[in-house]
Amino acid sequence: MGKYGMITDDDAGALESCLIVSSISAKEDNVPFKILEIGVCHGDTSRGIKNFLDSRGIPFEYYGVDNQRDRPIEIPFDGANMYLGESSEVAYRLPDDFYFILIDGCHCLEHVITDFTIYSNKLSKHGIIAFHDTGKRAQEKNDYQGHGDVNNRNYYIAVRKAINLLKIDERRDFEKVVEIDNFQYDFGGLTVYKKIK
Repeated sequence: MGKYGMITDDDAGALESCLIVSSISAKEDNVPFKILEIGVCHGDTSRGIKNFLDSRGIPFEYYGVDNQRDRPIEIPFDGANMYLGESSEVAYRLPDDFYFILIDGCHCLEHVITDFTIYSNKLSKHGIIAFHDTGKRAQEKNDYQGHGDVNNRNYYIAVRKAINLLKIDERRDFEKVVEIDNFQYDFGGLTVYKKIK
């Protein structure tokens, strides 16, 4: 299993499985396997994805989005397509037809809802969209996301709350395919949906 920065081994295993499945869907559709990562930061997850796919000879196009809130962003590897700025503001510049999208940017309620709402429209049929940091213990962490009212818990890690408000589990165009929540950790967790319509 590869190294992906702040991603647990359980999450990494699920991530790798999702990459394989989504790459097969792109190959069956005879189109490029396009990947989008929202929230690049140090680039460890980006490089982990690249190393994993390269080791299996799977060609891909990588796109990353980051607002540079935590640090100035460097291109994580040669050939990576980077879009710097608020995810909602740069979305129009990115292509459509992604087969894998990882939502791992700002974890506050409004950003998670906005990222899913905008970028799920850029997901191909049979594509996979994954939310990171959905573990129940992660939602309880005192991890202010750096904007908004510090006394409002919606500006802390609120990924699960966002998924619930989006009612993705009740939609007919998505189905949940993975739910990772290792109670050993107060971070991480991965919730994954496949677009079926």
